[in-house]
Amino acid sequence: MKHLIIRNLGPIQEADIELKEINVIIGAQSSGKSCVLKTACYCTWVEKRIELTQTEVYFCKNNQFIKGLEDFHKLKGYIKPDTAICYESDFMKFSYDGLSGDFHFEWKKDRWQYKRSKVTYIPAERNLVAAIPNWFQVKFADDNIRDFMADWETARQSSTESVSILNLDVSYHFDANTKSDKVEVGNNVTLDFTNTSSGLQSLIPMFVHLNYLFQNIISKAESFADIQEKNEIQRILAEKNKSELYNNFCHTEHFDIFLEEPEANLFPPTQATLVEWLLDNISKKKQSSLFIATHSPYILNSFIEKKNIDTNLLYINNSGGKICIKKASADVVQAIYDYGVDAFFNIETLG
Repeated sequence: MKHLIIRNLGPIQEADIELKEINVIIGAQSSGKSCVLKTACYCTWVEKRIELTQTEVYFCKNNQFIKGLEDFHKLKGYIKPDTAICYESDFMKFSYDGLSGDFHFEWKKDRWQYKRSKVTYIPAERNLVAAIPNWFQVKFADDNIRDFMADWETARQSSTESVSILNLDVSYHFDANTKSDKVEVGNNVTLDFTNTSSGLQSLIPMFVHLNYLFQNIISKAESFADIQEKNEIQRILAEKNKSELYNNFCHTEHFDIFLEEPEANLFPPTQATLVEWLLDNISKKKQSSLFIATHSPYILNSFIEKKNIDTNLLYINNSGGKICIKKASADVVQAIYDYGVDAFFNIETLG
């Protein structure tokens, strides 16, 4: 179980939430959904870096913890003098206090039970890889969009065979000879990716990237560590007399997926099919997690309708101008399911 506290970040005045295997957050535009999603993703990544290096020193110096969040997740203007963040898992606990500028850290008793995760943030702007045909020649800042593009590059180059996209009678492949992306849309028609519909331009980068992760991590423990990192991990573990943990620290054992607006430009039944596909693959790998920010009732209802899935529904509550993140109770989730309550139109009364 992961516990995240956020205070005074962007529009959010307070969030005190537990993160489970499946998490969905809803709320109006510009109300703080992405701030929560990005902070949860960043803290999960910080946890990973501290485990792999066995030191928190990097994040203690020169406000590096909060600068990293601000720069990577494009939160310039969101960080306030009294912004505070606290993250706790089975492995560690750390916190940042904006007023003092201090980064506090402590190990938990299960410190050595950690297993390497692939932490991936899939931004709403993912269709850039289709909209800009020469995206690989454009200089981007070192942020979550660039990071996703790097993941997309790995996935696309591994997809020289046709990849079927859900149940849409559409498939994608990377043409290694021309170094271009091709999409087959039925009746033996092949299009350049940049000429496809807006729905496919949003769906394919997300689907191909996740399909690559699912295939490589579910079927085997895929190593995403480079040689230099492997050698450094080996050295650190030897110093700690923990060399037997080498595979846990170097081979990716599961995934933590943070996904913005999976519904972008998709037909409602396709949204439901996408949720089915996500849940089916998440269930195949223990300790994996999915955190989605959505505006779609079709996405939300597709999760809630799965009675064997414990969906952690979070929502933005704006009471008297104070914006907080709340967890929907089991009774509220049941009412959404039983009576067809539209959570988006009733978001202020969910509590």
